[in-house]
Amino acid sequence: MDFFVDDDLDRNSFKEVRNRLVVEFFYTTGMRRAELIGIKTIDVDINNQLIKVLGKRNKERILPLIKPVLE
Repeated sequence: MDFFVDDDLDRNSFKEVRNRLVVEFFYTTGMRRAELIGIKTIDVDINNQLIKVLGKRNKERILPLIKPVLE
């Protein structure tokens, strides 16, 4: 059984897509939970495949986004 799939939910439901995206963000970028929580729409640059996160001690980091995350 797939860990992230509830038998009662569609694999493409908002909840399922959101959960997969959160795991992919953590795995592919190495960002921290607090950084993920603080992401704003303006911080995501799809054209340049980058995301800006605010890390520890308010340090700004620019992280690359790979194709699976962009999709």
